[in-house]
Amino acid sequence: MMKGISAFVVLVAAPWVQSARIDVREHTSQPTKWEQMQDQSARASIENVSGECDQSCTFQNSMHSCREIVSYVMQGSWYYKGESLGDVLPQVNHDCVGQCMCTSADFIDKVNADTKPGAVNATLTTPATPATPTTPTTPTTPTTSSAELFSCQSTGPPPKGVCLFDVDGTISTTKHVDAVLDECLKRGFAVGIATAGGYTISKLCPVDRPEHFPYRWMTLKFCENIEQCKTFNAVGSNKFLMNDQLNSSARYQEGLKGRPSKASGPGWRKGFALHTAVQDLKVEEPCGILFDDDPKYLSGAQAYIEAHSLPFATACAKARKCGGADVPDSLTPSYVGDAVDRSIGLCT
Repeated sequence: MMKGISAFVVLVAAPWVQSARIDVREHTSQPTKWEQMQDQSARASIENVSGECDQSCTFQNSMHSCREIVSYVMQGSWYYKGESLGDVLPQVNHDCVGQCMCTSADFIDKVNADTKPGAVNATLTTPATPATPTTPTTPTTPTTSSAELFSCQSTGPPPKGVCLFDVDGTISTTKHVDAVLDECLKRGFAVGIATAGGYTISKLCPVDRPEHFPYRWMTLKFCENIEQCKTFNAVGSNKFLMNDQLNSSARYQEGLKGRPSKASGPGWRKGFALHTAVQDLKVEEPCGILFDDDPKYLSGAQAYIEAHSLPFATACAKARKCGGADVPDSLTPSYVGDAVDRSIGLCT
């Protein structure tokens, strides 16, 4: 029996940075753009620290300080050449020119004089991930694949529900992506994406499967589940519905019927994507939950859910936008598990 419809709130904070590839020419007799940037950074590093490192840079539709971008990239990024501070600084400064700028002095207590130029033997002022996190980085139960509990291809029992995750500010900010997915999978829920960003499947999950995915948060498990269950949905300029791009615009247009003028269009479409996923995957008891960090999108999705009398849940994933003192700073397995359990309570 279906119970009342309500929204459940999960909170997450901590920014995430996407970075664009910088093309570097092969060495010639003339200084390359890369060498020129290194030289500019080296000259800048002898100047006094001006505080510019903590100013904001608008980059790829997100705003972060140069310090945050450098600190993220130092942990590894597909799009940046090099891993040392000497490699990363000139590239971030170039991408954020006129907005913010960092020097080596912004990140080190001291530089070992014996260290080769461009390398740093010091600790970043923005600390890396703690060695002993307060919450476990892996679930206490064995990792789970969708094939163990359900089938999205008519070769076994269908999923018991669907978990859809927004990208920017939601799944992209957690350090526990696979463990978060397992909380859905072990409850029999298929996992997928509902994004308003300009992502495509090939962009998130390249066919040739690089050693490191273009986006640092993406995992092989997530890509495999998205491909098996066809649960990639993009509601922005690049429209996909259940991995389909050809017919998605027409289907989304049909899904917009009945939308109140005050309801967010992208949010309403995310609600429609969740509804479509539950229908296409032949979920017997229509259980579903959407995780998103944008209150407007959550409100739009909730408006769709209520307009169609669906027993779905929505979960907020950004503490600064949704509030709440009793929540962790990022999506954790335990929070996602609790959210899914509450969504099950709505639909059973």
